[in-house]
Amino acid sequence: GLLCAGLALSPVGFADGDQTTWFGETADGEWLAGIKLGAADPDIPGYGETTIGTVVLGYQFARPVGDRGSSSIELELGYSDSENLGADSELGAGEYDLQTIGVYFNYRSPGTVYFKGKLGILDTNIDTLLVNGQQLENNDAALAFGLGAGVRLGGNDGRATLEAEWVSSTGDIDVNFYNLGANIEF
Repeated sequence: GLLCAGLALSPVGFADGDQTTWFGETADGEWLAGIKLGAADPDIPGYGETTIGTVVLGYQFARPVGDRGSSSIELELGYSDSENLGADSELGAGEYDLQTIGVYFNYRSPGTVYFKGKLGILDTNIDTLLVNGQQLENNDAALAFGLGAGVRLGGNDGRATLEAEWVSSTGDIDVNFYNLGANIEF
């Protein structure tokens, strides 16, 4: 899974000479890296909201999209703190943690303050440890989408951004994410 995601993010390798191309088109752009901190809320009875931290690595294309907007491909790796199961859990007492791997296509509108939309694939893994020692693992890969808003520090051409976003997945393990994050282009 990670190897495929890494290859999807790599704009190198199939170009003639030194020119970077994606599917035969030039793909000038900048790498970006970021971090996010937020809440993950699994739609499973007894599994309450947990804090999740996410690392982001992506490639933002220089070619404008639409009315001067930008697009990027981003890999996101997330991990949550252990969270106690709630009183309404059908499994009994215990705790869980959550890991995610997502690959997204992102669109950001032009401007210092901007709108963000994203669509991709999210792999969610929930590990549960019950008080009786029983371990359960739920894994699901599904379509995910999100909306957000951000601000470019330093104006329209700023290389650093702050963002707030909501992301949801559509699989057997539906999870809603609410994140605050920061990215930098390099």
